[in-house]
Amino acid sequence: MSSNQVKPKSFHSQCIGILSKYVECHDPLQFELVDMVKGVYVLRNTNTSITMDGKPHFYILQVKNSKGLFLHLSVTLKAPRHGASLETNHEFEGISVQFLQGAGRCFCRAEWDVKKSKEKLAHPQPHWHWGGDEESKETGKHDTETVVEEQGGSFLQEVAASPSKLPSIDFEEMHYAMASKWATQDSVTEDFTVQRLCNWLKNCIANVIDQYNYQVNKGVFVSSKTW
Repeated sequence: MSSNQVKPKSFHSQCIGILSKYVECHDPLQFELVDMVKGVYVLRNTNTSITMDGKPHFYILQVKNSKGLFLHLSVTLKAPRHGASLETNHEFEGISVQFLQGAGRCFCRAEWDVKKSKEKLAHPQPHWHWGGDEESKETGKHDTETVVEEQGGSFLQEVAASPSKLPSIDFEEMHYAMASKWATQDSVTEDFTVQRLCNWLKNCIANVIDQYNYQVNKGVFVSSKTW
């Protein structure tokens, strides 16, 4: 059995056990299959669920003790055959946790993917995706003038005068490593096991919550480790 084989029912229970500590869940949490072909499950409240604006199956959960902080969790599990029981082994392909300020603005997401096919670029696993500035994304402009004022230099002034020289980059699609084995071997991926993923999931969520709450509360900050 390969290391990325999981039983969905058991795996879902482990994820729910972790998330229950951090989110408001007045009714039981459950996973809903929203894409049968790809095997995408999303976590939601059983009865009263909130969805992101314009996305009917993008369920978001309010984080406890955190003003305006929400998260969305999805898991991709490939079934061995059509109609396979959730008690049988599925291939774990990825998990994504998206963090939102309010019900409409996703500012970052944390992901861990397991892929069989070799891509041209091996993306770090696990990794972050950080959202760019909304105004810059809409206008396509970069705050180059500010950089010029702070650092000076003819090259930066030339770039500021000719924005077309800057390449168009979707910064949300860039993969920023969270934990990779560069220091010990030539690899950007962490070996996947369910236990490692659960440890990562718990600590990743807790640390984002603490970083967010610290920015909001400062002197009256209380760590989620005490919840």
